[in-house]
Amino acid sequence: MGAAKDFGLAYDYVTFMLLAYTGMRAGELCALKWSDIDFDERTISIAKHSTIQLITQ
Repeated sequence: MGAAKDFGLAYDYVTFMLLAYTGMRAGELCALKWSDIDFDERTISIAKHSTIQLITQ
């Protein structure tokens, strides 16, 4: 985590911390919208995930 904080891009540290402390999967994180986050209740609703389809030839 220290390397992400010291040498990563602007949001790398926040991203890794969110994944580590919530157990959220990367696809779930990619599919999040601001409306999924309730700052008053301190909750994140995970309703969907994002997938990447690899094209091979």
